[in-house]
Amino acid sequence: MSPLKDFVTEDSIYIIIQMFTRLGPPEATTADASHHRIRSITLNAQRLTMTLAGLFILVSLALAHFNGQIDITKLSWLWFTAFVGANLTQAGITGFCPLTSMLKAAGAR
Repeated sequence: MSPLKDFVTEDSIYIIIQMFTRLGPPEATTADASHHRIRSITLNAQRLTMTLAGLFILVSLALAHFNGQIDITKLSWLWFTAFVGANLTQAGITGFCPLTSMLKAAGAR
């Protein structure tokens, strides 16, 4: 039995999705809004998809490693998969994708 079974529930998945659809500090109340301007980043559907896809890749690698199905401590092609997952996650959150920049420099539209 996996110790993560009790951790991953519908509520925790809902909280994670809410967390990534609205990054930044919580909204200010009307009293706070006059004194402080709070910046929040709203992720569109494409960036949210990239973020969640990257997280799913990383989580699946971690679960397979801790379940004993793969050994990620040794140099293997799974590190390439981990790199792709990490890049997808950061590109979804920041909006900057190094591959997109390279393809545009090479002439892609």
